[in-house]
Amino acid sequence: MISALKRLVNSESSSTSNGSNGLNSSIHTTTNKLAQNAIATTSLINNGMQMISHSLQKKFSRGVNYNMKIVIRGDCNVGKTCLWLRLQGQPFKEGYETSDEIKVANIQWNYKTTDDVVKVEIWDVVDRSKKKRNLLQKKIASSNTLKFDHSSISETPVEASLDAEFIDVYKNANGCILVYDITKQWTWDYIERELPKIPSHIPVLVIGNHRDMNHHRTVDELNCKYFLENLKSSVEKRGVVTLA
Repeated sequence: MISALKRLVNSESSSTSNGSNGLNSSIHTTTNKLAQNAIATTSLINNGMQMISHSLQKKFSRGVNYNMKIVIRGDCNVGKTCLWLRLQGQPFKEGYETSDEIKVANIQWNYKTTDDVVKVEIWDVVDRSKKKRNLLQKKIASSNTLKFDHSSISETPVEASLDAEFIDVYKNANGCILVYDITKQWTWDYIERELPKIPSHIPVLVIGNHRDMNHHRTVDELNCKYFLENLKSSVEKRGVVTLA
């Protein structure tokens, strides 16, 4: 009788010990997985990427409902790239950096009253690539012949670059943002030249940048509105909005 009780107690203690060991092993495995996920998340953030939240993952699991393409254009040094970065949620850059070629970014947007997911493709357009200009200058400098006109220069072959001369940036576009600097008249002259070239079915938003430097304004606001109203009336299908 006593020996039977001893065996029963020993078996229960053994099973309890095995159960606790199994629980500890499970906790240890879960902890390792959480640590690995934390390390992977930190690595993604350090590389400039962020983990998608659970709510967004749930929305994206149903697929993208709409695709849009927005083109940003303007003369040099008007703030196109700064706008391109801010639309992605990135911080404002103080320093000026020239863009060598067209840059494209995808952002996910959804309106607050619907669960539809819209993928917006934003293009920071470069009219003529800096790489192309540098290559052309090198070819001209390397030539020993004296040139009296630009005919021979224009015939000089150059490499293809991702710029507006090589790519039709308005193809499949759903909207265009034209940016100018209110302190530089030539940036508005660019708008007057480019706006009539945009296909009439594409809505256009005209933005006057550097409003904080209004005391240095050289572009007359009334002239801008007059030009846009006349253009809008001549092309009835186009929607033109100005923020001058």
